[in-house]
Amino acid sequence: MKYPFDGDFDRSKNYLISGKDLVSWKAAYLADRVVPGRGIEVTGTPQGRIIHAAPGVEATICTLGSILTDPDNAGQQRIAPGFISGGGSTIDLVFANFLPADGDYYYIEVTWTGAVEDDVLIPGGTMDAAEIKKGVSVPDDHTFTKAAATGKFHIPLGIWNNNALENASCGNVGVSMCPNEPRFWRI
Repeated sequence: MKYPFDGDFDRSKNYLISGKDLVSWKAAYLADRVVPGRGIEVTGTPQGRIIHAAPGVEATICTLGSILTDPDNAGQQRIAPGFISGGGSTIDLVFANFLPADGDYYYIEVTWTGAVEDDVLIPGGTMDAAEIKKGVSVPDDHTFTKAAATGKFHIPLGIWNNNALENASCGNVGVSMCPNEPRFWRI
């Protein structure tokens, strides 16, 4: 099944996203991107969500998933700002004043200190820092162990190709450690 993305809506149709389809990333991508507002109606049914795009729909800004014109820096871009929360902190994420190029990867780099108790790495820990970065790839994550409880892991935001941020999702980010593997989700 081809899922409609920004600009791909047939304005005369309704789109039903069933519960099982919401499990897949592409369906979640669409469900997160479509926000009720001017010209967009979202209604729940026992089978899923019905999304109707009416004529004149404007693009929805996707927190941590859209690249926009930077109003403070002519000719430059910015990622729609948001925040990351977990490990006892919430950090605002802003990435502005850049020009995207095909093949640029965008990701959040999180510095985390794992919780060690009785010489055992346990679930939890603290988020020490987080920032949005870009590069030619997303770096490998640190392997968290009781001896190396502090390190960095990375949350992909997308790759810039053909004037669009591909493989992007929407929303602020929640993080946790369980116990040696980072977990993240959109909130």
